Amino acid sequence: PNVAMGNAVSEPEVADASGFVLKLERAIQAESLEEFEALWAGIQPYRVDAEGRPREAGGDHPGLTFDGLLIQEGVLGPVTRMIGAADVRYKIAGIKVARTFFGEAEAIEHFLRMDLKGAVLLATLPATADAKPRNEEELKQQQEHQKFAAEVLCDMADVKTRLDFERDLTKTDVLNFLAMTLNQVPDAEETVTHLLRKLAATPAHLPILLEAAVGDILESYFKTARLDRPARKAEFEAWRRSQRALAHCADCLAQFVKYGYSCQVDLSTLVHCLERSQEPTLLASMARLLFWLARHHKDITHFLIEAAPEPDSNKFEDGWGSSKDRLERSVQVLCELWRVRCQNVFEICQAADKCLEPVSHPPYWEQICHDPVTGEQLTAAGIAARRESESRLLCYLCCTLWMCLPAPGVRHQLRTHNVSRLDLALASSSDEVQLQVSIGTARHLLDHPDGLRLPSLMRFLSERLLKVLDRDTRVRLTPGGQDLPMGILQLTMDTVAILALQREMQEELKAYRIWKRLKRLARVEEQHNGIQLAVLRILCSVAMHPTHRIAWVKDPSQPGDIANFYPPREEFCTWLTSRLTSRDSNVQTLASLTLTALQDDRLKGTAELGSSLLTTLTAWWTLNTTGRFDEHQKAADENGPGVADSATLEEVLRRDTREISEAKFDLVEKHKGRHLSVIQTLSYCAPYESVVVLSMFSRVALEPKFKSLFLHQPCFLPFLLNTITNGIWPEAREAADCIANLCWHVDHLCCWLKFDSPNSLAVDSSNVLLTLPSSRKPLPVDLGRGMYGGVWGVHFGQETGIWLHPDGLCTQHVPATLTSASTSDSFQHTAGPYHCLDEELTHYTAADKTVEGAFTITTWFLWPLKAHRAGASEHDKVLVSAHHSYERPQRTQIKVNAQGQWIITDRNGQKYKVATPTLQAGWHMMALVSHRGGTTFWIDGWSRELEGVWVLNNFCMVGNEARDEDKAGDTAFGAIADFRIYARALDAEDVKFIAECSAQVIERGHHKYPDWVCRQLCHPAVIAALRSGLDIPDSSVSCLRALGSLATHLPMRSVIFGTCGEKILGLIDSPQKMVQRMACRLICNLK
Repeated sequence: PNVAMGNAVSEPEVADASGFVLKLERAIQAESLEEFEALWAGIQPYRVDAEGRPREAGGDHPGLTFDGLLIQEGVLGPVTRMIGAADVRYKIAGIKVARTFFGEAEAIEHFLRMDLKGAVLLATLPATADAKPRNEEELKQQQEHQKFAAEVLCDMADVKTRLDFERDLTKTDVLNFLAMTLNQVPDAEETVTHLLRKLAATPAHLPILLEAAVGDILESYFKTARLDRPARKAEFEAWRRSQRALAHCADCLAQFVKYGYSCQVDLSTLVHCLERSQEPTLLASMARLLFWLARHHKDITHFLIEAAPEPDSNKFEDGWGSSKDRLERSVQVLCELWRVRCQNVFEICQAADKCLEPVSHPPYWEQICHDPVTGEQLTAAGIAARRESESRLLCYLCCTLWMCLPAPGVRHQLRTHNVSRLDLALASSSDEVQLQVSIGTARHLLDHPDGLRLPSLMRFLSERLLKVLDRDTRVRLTPGGQDLPMGILQLTMDTVAILALQREMQEELKAYRIWKRLKRLARVEEQHNGIQLAVLRILCSVAMHPTHRIAWVKDPSQPGDIANFYPPREEFCTWLTSRLTSRDSNVQTLASLTLTALQDDRLKGTAELGSSLLTTLTAWWTLNTTGRFDEHQKAADENGPGVADSATLEEVLRRDTREISEAKFDLVEKHKGRHLSVIQTLSYCAPYESVVVLSMFSRVALEPKFKSLFLHQPCFLPFLLNTITNGIWPEAREAADCIANLCWHVDHLCCWLKFDSPNSLAVDSSNVLLTLPSSRKPLPVDLGRGMYGGVWGVHFGQETGIWLHPDGLCTQHVPATLTSASTSDSFQHTAGPYHCLDEELTHYTAADKTVEGAFTITTWFLWPLKAHRAGASEHDKVLVSAHHSYERPQRTQIKVNAQGQWIITDRNGQKYKVATPTLQAGWHMMALVSHRGGTTFWIDGWSRELEGVWVLNNFCMVGNEARDEDKAGDTAFGAIADFRIYARALDAEDVKFIAECSAQVIERGHHKYPDWVCRQLCHPAVIAALRSGLDIPDSSVSCLRALGSLATHLPMRSVIFGTCGEKILGLIDSPQKMVQRMACRLICNLK
């Protein structure tokens, strides 16, 4: 055929294709390059239509393109012979033809066999190895060949069929050619960088590119790029190409940085480009590079200081170079780009989409339809490309600003520059890649300590994420509806799952009605295992919040005394049971563990009945905790993912507890400053499952019967410390709760005022009460006249006393004040009584009357009791009194009258004098045991039974009578030490042990002495581990509560203040009220 290109022709018959191939053979035999090129020019209209789409062969070949028909007729044979010709002109002509067949899979397979890549490179070489261009014309021709070769290779990179050229394009000879062309052929810069960008888009290619020094070459090109627009028009086109090449270069470098490969990018050049350039594509690529560099930098403030470009004005002339000025310069560039360009263009694009007339910024309305560099009118495709680049710029710049927010200095600068509308990254884009970046950045901040330290940022991100999730789930729950791609929905769900690990966010998710929404989503996406697992993780995390899980922790804003379990307990447990049949083992495990944590029937009864379950769970947890991330990662690297290093585990379990503690103390120093994210651990450990298990352990640790079971397991305490130090923050929070709860209510102690130092007047060593001295404080005993080495004790004088509880302490209803603490809680959440696992008999009947539970009061007192002040007459001396709301005769349960007789007042106000043996001057022990038969009164080893007599079970003040809400009376008792109230009746052996307790027992400890838990935890490793958890607000409350409990043990106070003092003082000013409260409690206990 001899048809002019572009004319309308009918589709040729099969004979035309066959004849065309014969004519090609003749042209090649005749060595006629002109005829060969003319034949291809003539056949072109038969191959593609006017819009460039492949034509059908027609006739007897339905579904076959005309190019496919040519291939069947053997057209690739002549083309291959042309490519293999020695003359470079013939070779290039053949390559040009081969380039037009890249859409046919059969042709791709043929070109791979004949090494088209090698032929393309060969076309750029001179005839001999040492030949060099003899003049400028030959040099120009060689550069044109190199440019042509780069263009062909770039087209080859676009081939995405069953077979492609990617393997060939990443070979050393191609990469060396591209590096040489980039340096030698300015006209090929855009093509070469574009090809490198395409190759870098596949993560598997990045190590190969780095080995070929592509990263170094691009870094050098980036540094030497010309940013300013040339004054001469003749240089403009070359400069415009270099700008596009620089954009490709920035995208390629961003890809390296994204996947963790180090690149030495000139930061000042980058920010300078963001300040000066008007090219949308270049700005978007630079913003992407800036984002990934900032994302992988450890200190965003230092990063911005390094990135500061030189100023244009003399504003900084005197002080330029200081960190403050450089930081201000960088932030200024980013803020102006955001305010002046991103926000305005976004508003204009929104107005255009809504067909509204843009009133506020008419210049930008014009610019959106014009090339911002040349001012030329853009085509529809050009406008779409412009908007896509502007959208990319907005997304990456907004995410960069998000990462700046946790840094206080940068946040102040952003506020100074009136930066707003930082929600646009999630609100404006429907592009999958940009949504992935935005949601991924939110996930990074939600899982990073810098972000976690800023609660306002957490709330900001959570609100936006829930809007995205709400929008998508609402569409998906309608028949046939689908909004976000499944990958974006999965990423959103995984991000919300991390969000759900924060206690404050768990309450937000309850308000969002997450149970109702996700239950429906799980039903719609029943076949998608990833969505099912994410739904389960979110709901199980929300269910572990103390307010949603524990009966006595209640939201004060909710009316009534009914426990506000969330999700609804019975319905949720039924749903969890249905998950046990899932094909996904992760779903089965998490559902089973959550059911065990919520249904605690197996833990009721004696400690032996629950020990088997707790031992099994402890063994599972020590194997899967995120504190063992390093060991699991090492095992996976050596043996493959999911392989547990069981030999190492058994060796650790056999070690002595103290030895392990010392080893873990070394790990505190080794990993100091390291942050382990939830995402990192998912491939090796079980973070969500471990949080559930430790939540259950923290609840069970409150039970006195299980405390010894936990602490006598040689691996439990060391792994708790390891988790706090090296694990993820939510698991560290739960581990700290375990330590705090182990110290609570030990041996059924409800109150233990040791008075073990002059300033420890109101330190409750049972860790149950928040005691408070009266407005006039008691005085310490005279030096050398106290108990236990002459230092323990306090002397109550007129109007002095210790308030135990605002409503009076009742051992039948132990206050739950210090059983739980969350950042958003107040003490009203735990104002109710503690609920024991066992519904034990807390009442007993005597003379047909219900009597208020068993209890024991013990104390040491200094005899004789001194008068309140010199020259005062003797009065009754009250040891303990009830709340002032009771009738006065009932208030003073235990006192000594003016004659030195002990008076016991029963619950009806009846007084009983107890005739005691004559006491020698000095310290003596008193005990009052209320039991089923009545009351037993002890002085040292002597006792007397008061059958049928029961003392009122309400204790409001120690050392005096409680007169009103804030005042003590004038019936002060005198000097006492080691005052205790037990929520059980001690037997005679226990009372005698207390009476015989010596300073040696106090110093060395004893298994019957109530501080045995604190003594087991008395190690610097414990304090160092808890110190590491103070950096994140969500875990700091739990760590402060644990440290406050440990500070009741005198030897720990100096260690705690030496390790954590500065941090604790800073937390007193925390914006979270519960953090403030726990920090103040700790400071009071350290005095």
